[in-house]
Amino acid sequence: MNPDLYLILFMLKKSYSILIVEDEPDFRTYLTILLKRLGAVIHPAPNVIEAFRLLGDQVMPDLVITDFNLPDTSGLEFISALRESGYRMPVVLISAVRSFSDREIVEAGAAAFLQKPFNAETLKEVIERSLENEVSAS
Repeated sequence: MNPDLYLILFMLKKSYSILIVEDEPDFRTYLTILLKRLGAVIHPAPNVIEAFRLLGDQVMPDLVITDFNLPDTSGLEFISALRESGYRMPVVLISAVRSFSDREIVEAGAAAFLQKPFNAETLKEVIERSLENEVSAS
């Protein structure tokens, strides 16, 4: 298949703004490149402190993707802190190792969980489903 045609088939439905909180530089870069190719506007952050700095600088993402294992807190604690601060955008939790239950994910307020590694198609589907669920819930 033509690579350009492949990208068009997997483009997101619109250009979403996405905050990525991932401490691993290579994976953060991978997500940034992948999501930009899918048509998203990306705001990368290596940790929770930087994520909240970006949010304080008037970055208002449509969606947040956060790793579970962050250097300054866990992804679940970050999601709880977002909710306590009044942010209601959907959050997708990602992790290479699943050391928490579905109940913990739901209670923290995550829209979805993705286990690493995952492919572009799966990531796109989870993003769009999370955003569609957010719209239908409001």
